[in-house]
Amino acid sequence: MPSGASYRLALNSDAADYGGSGAAMPRRFKAERSPLHGQPFSMEVVLPPLTFLLFEPDASVED
Repeated sequence: MPSGASYRLALNSDAADYGGSGAAMPRRFKAERSPLHGQPFSMEVVLPPLTFLLFEPDASVED
């Protein structure tokens, strides 16, 4: 992740609206200072099988 911001889950293809399992998932995630793949921050996310997740910076949360 490029920054330690909070991120909002913008799209979850596993949601029941898209024919997925509808498993509960947090709506917001916080990147932590743990460098990975050349980026200064990273997030740990449990990814359901065959799922696409799209995150966007959460402007409603001030760091």
